[in-house]
Amino acid sequence: MNHLFTSELHGMLLRTAGWLSDDSLTSARGMLAEDRCGEVARLLVFAGRRTTLPLTEDDLDVLSELLASEGGDPASLATMELISEDTPPPWRFSADRVQPDDSEQDEDVSNAMLLSALAEQDLLAAATDEPGLRGLWSAVRSPVDDAPYPPPRVVYVAEIDEEHEEATAPAELAGRFQESLIAAGERDPQVEVVPLGSGDLRYQRAVQQNGKLLWAADNDSEIKVARIFDNVDPEKGPAFAPDRPKIDDEEERERICAYLESATLLLVTSAMLDDIVDPGRGPTVPTNFYTDGVWVWTDSVTYYLREHHLAPDPELLAYIDDVDGPPPLPDTVALGRVLKVLTPAADDEPAWTGS
Repeated sequence: MNHLFTSELHGMLLRTAGWLSDDSLTSARGMLAEDRCGEVARLLVFAGRRTTLPLTEDDLDVLSELLASEGGDPASLATMELISEDTPPPWRFSADRVQPDDSEQDEDVSNAMLLSALAEQDLLAAATDEPGLRGLWSAVRSPVDDAPYPPPRVVYVAEIDEEHEEATAPAELAGRFQESLIAAGERDPQVEVVPLGSGDLRYQRAVQQNGKLLWAADNDSEIKVARIFDNVDPEKGPAFAPDRPKIDDEEERERICAYLESATLLLVTSAMLDDIVDPGRGPTVPTNFYTDGVWVWTDSVTYYLREHHLAPDPELLAYIDDVDGPPPLPDTVALGRVLKVLTPAADDEPAWTGS
């Protein structure tokens, strides 16, 4: 797979999922897996003349260039109507398969769900040995307004790490996964192959957030939360131990700070805490949350290291030394585990204790 426009077209199909009809999207992905990029472009242009699509002006430029190179007419793009990428797709997603009642339509849905469950086993068998696959999710998609049509159906999302030296190109992998489901009897299968670190893909993220995780590359990864303080008194508040280690070497401090600040920003807060080392500064300590998929910390850790040379949690410090480079990019599986850790039960102690 080496067509100049394959990657761009794969991104367009990800963004138009849920807007294109299922059969059109399945056909487009099958063609793209075979590098039939000109046909994919013409399909998108034709669909865009019949319905609105969440494409961008940059996408139209790519389609124009591709059509021109294939002998098509870029002028047809003028009739396409676009909608904002921020427009929410008209679907809701659930982890639970539909339970039938006595109606004929629900019997058809039940049969489709049963077929999907059987086809899913073939997909899992094909996917779990795939190099670079980080996670596989499924969700049942239904119209947001309980419309009777289209009926509920299963949608899959596979997240892949393209940095893996043996990883398959996303468009080719989507085509292979589709073929696995088609061979098992699934009609117009919906498989979204999302590269790790992709931008805001609302449709696919909704599947991951509301659906079911079928498989993950890392099943037993423990999420660790960095301690900020050495002691926390319920009445007096937090404190550092008198013998808290310091890092006086400026170059070493900045190396550690660079790691802490370049990790994935998980949660932005406006809260500022008092500097307990120099109370005269007032509320100057930030509390944004960061993660690298293994550790979670707030930039309070970075603040006390940079401003007062106080070393971070020794286990976190040892981990950063072992990584010996920039922080890894966490996948969606890891981010889900991180958020679960940061959502304590009602009887847990507050997160501000840092312990």
